[in-house]
Amino acid sequence: MHNWQGDAPNIYDISGSAHFINKCDNGIVVHRNRDPASGPLDQVK
Repeated sequence: MHNWQGDAPNIYDISGSAHFINKCDNGIVVHRNRDPASGPLDQVK
């Protein structure tokens, strides 16, 4: 991922995804938090 700063990525952080997300209605990004001390889990509903 280009210019990733360590935060959970979004759909625009994936290479070439701006062209893809502009065509679809929904996009899903799965991110694994490898550091349990870094904070709580974020859930989107």
